[in-house]
Amino acid sequence: MCIRDRTLRGDGIVKKKVVQNVFVFAYIWGLAGSIDEVSKDKMDFLIRNLFETADIPGAQTCYDYYLDSKKDMSFRPWTDIVPSFAYNEKLPFFQIIVPTVETVRQSHCLELLLSRQKPVFYTGVTGIGKSVIVQSSLERLQGAGIVPVQIAFSAQTSSSRTQTSIEEKLQKKRRDIYGAQAGKRIAVFVDDVNMPSVEVYGAQPPIELLRTLVDKKGFYDREKLFWKWIEDTTLVCAAGPPGGGRRELTQRFTRRFNMICISAPRKGAMQQIFQTILAEHVKLSSYSELSLIHISEPTRLGMISYAVFCLKKKKTQEQK
Repeated sequence: MCIRDRTLRGDGIVKKKVVQNVFVFAYIWGLAGSIDEVSKDKMDFLIRNLFETADIPGAQTCYDYYLDSKKDMSFRPWTDIVPSFAYNEKLPFFQIIVPTVETVRQSHCLELLLSRQKPVFYTGVTGIGKSVIVQSSLERLQGAGIVPVQIAFSAQTSSSRTQTSIEEKLQKKRRDIYGAQAGKRIAVFVDDVNMPSVEVYGAQPPIELLRTLVDKKGFYDREKLFWKWIEDTTLVCAAGPPGGGRRELTQRFTRRFNMICISAPRKGAMQQIFQTILAEHVKLSSYSELSLIHISEPTRLGMISYAVFCLKKKKTQEQK
């Protein structure tokens, strides 16, 4: 994270506090961002013991606070920056995103890492919205000069097709240097990155190509056999745990990423998401005068439960 000059003005105590808060925030999401929801309470206890003088509020875990770099570099709850939901009736149901604490903090971390061109790897159980969160974040960042490139891996994905998908968005800058157009940066989002089949000797060619891109900042041209340097291009990956066709990735590949585990939404968050969608739908319907206030609690919860049931049923049918 880049520290603004104005935040370091003042006496030595203020400067020390700012630097410490920046380090603690980087520690939380750089080292401890990859753990699952069950372990976050234990990690919160450890972090608070390691950094006893840090100004982390005690009402919730350290994961529930962000560093306010626009004001005084202090920790504030993520709930303060959760935007309001704008319902779009033309948008397909599975593309609707209701802003929550989880979507906001993952989008915030992605923006910070992309600004420093640091590769990111999102993991978490299946069905928690990893792909949707990353896609919506990249779409929002297009205004900041990010050019998203999406690649969906499968068991049949080849390294040649992967390289072609990346090269299609690159522009030649000099003889052997390629990258984004002037003033832009490319974010290559690879979904289901652990899906490619494993060869006889354990290799996954598409993964090895991506590893070469991250490690060596380029790859070889397949026709003219010269090395291509790739600039202004950052890799963003997402994958579920191994199993069900997903393979375990080599640590030679994953060690290069900032690993972040997206937590599964809790019951309260799920109710908030579907209740928000339901409320906006009611407002836009022919019964616009009807409000959720006039719907009894059991009826409202029943409608939300039915929406969750339909969501799971549709996912099951799509998988078949």
